Amino acid sequence: MDFKFSFKMNVEDDSGDDKEKESLNSSQPDSLITPPCICYSIKDILDNQNSFDDYIYTIESIKINEVCLYFIQPCFENMSLSENNEQPDKKPEGTKRNCYEEPTKCSRLTQSNVLDTSDLVPNVYEGGLKVWECTIDLVKFLQGLDLDGKIVCDLGCGIGLPGICAAAKNAKHVVFQDFNDFVITKATGMSVILNSWINENVFKIGSNSERVVDNEEIDVRFKSYIDTIKKEDISKWNKFAFISGDWSTAASAIREKVDVILMAETIYSISSYEKLHDLIKNILTKEGVAYVAAKSFYFGVGGGVQLWTDFVKKKNVFRIDSVQIIDAPLKREILKMSWF
Repeated sequence: MDFKFSFKMNVEDDSGDDKEKESLNSSQPDSLITPPCICYSIKDILDNQNSFDDYIYTIESIKINEVCLYFIQPCFENMSLSENNEQPDKKPEGTKRNCYEEPTKCSRLTQSNVLDTSDLVPNVYEGGLKVWECTIDLVKFLQGLDLDGKIVCDLGCGIGLPGICAAAKNAKHVVFQDFNDFVITKATGMSVILNSWINENVFKIGSNSERVVDNEEIDVRFKSYIDTIKKEDISKWNKFAFISGDWSTAASAIREKVDVILMAETIYSISSYEKLHDLIKNILTKEGVAYVAAKSFYFGVGGGVQLWTDFVKKKNVFRIDSVQIIDAPLKREILKMSWF
C-alpha cells in the first residue's frame, strides 16, 4: 500500500460562517499567519529541477562507522531567502533558472549575508544545508536499531542523513520534513535519490568492497541516471515523501501515523517546544518512539537537552530517557521518547 499524504485543499462554500472566518483571517497580520505545508513526491522533486543541466551542485560523502552516506550540496550562488518561507515569483514559462535566482519581490535576505555568515535565521533559514554533529551521532545510533518495516519520519531533516540511513535499513516508508522548501527540493530529495541509486547500482551501503568509487565518478554516472529516471517506473519511489513547512501545520500533511521519529539538532529554540511536542503527539503511533539527538545547551538561542527534558516531563504525555551520552567539550545526548 502506498504511503498517503493529505493534499486536500481548504475549499470554502458560500455559507455565512465561512465569510465570517474569512473576515477574521483577513484581520490578522500576514506575519501571524503560518502558511500550509507543501508535500512533495520524488516526481515532484525531479520536476522541480527544471533542466538538470542547470542544477549546480557538488556531491559530498561522509563515512560514519561502516556506513558511507552521500549527499547533494547545492550551489545557491544567486539564491535569495524570503521570510515566512515565501516562494519567489515564477519566471515566464520556458525561462530557465539556476536553482533560485533573485525573485522580483518579497522581503529578501541574500545568500551572502545569510548562508555565509549564519547557521540559521529564525523563520527564514533553519540551518538545513549543514551536517550537524548530532546528525552524525544519530546516524551512528541508528546502526544498532531494527527499522525493518517501520514507518519513519525525519523531523527537521535538513539534508536527511538519518532518514536516508533508515531507508538503507529497510524502513517501509520514510518521511522527510524541513522548514525550508529549497532544502527539501534541492538537497534532501536529490540526496535520497542519490543514495538509493548508489545502493542499487554502485555498491551496498556498509559493504566491505575494496574498490573506492570517488565522487567525480559518481557525479558523472548520477547525471546519466537522472536523465533516464523519469522514464522508469516511478512507483518504486513511493516509500519516500517530503514535506516543507512549519511544525505547527506539518501534522495535517500526514494521514498515516509513524513508528519512529528521528530528530537531530531540533530543540535549540524554546519558542518551538510547544508545536514540536504537539507534532510528535499527533503523528506517533501508541507503540512508537522518538529519538532526539541534541546538545546540552545551544548558546545564543537558549534551548538544550535539560530544558527539553523538563518541558516533556511537565507535559506528562511521554516518558523521556537519555539512551546515549557523547562526551565532548559541549556534551551531546540522544534522548528516547515513548508514551506512558
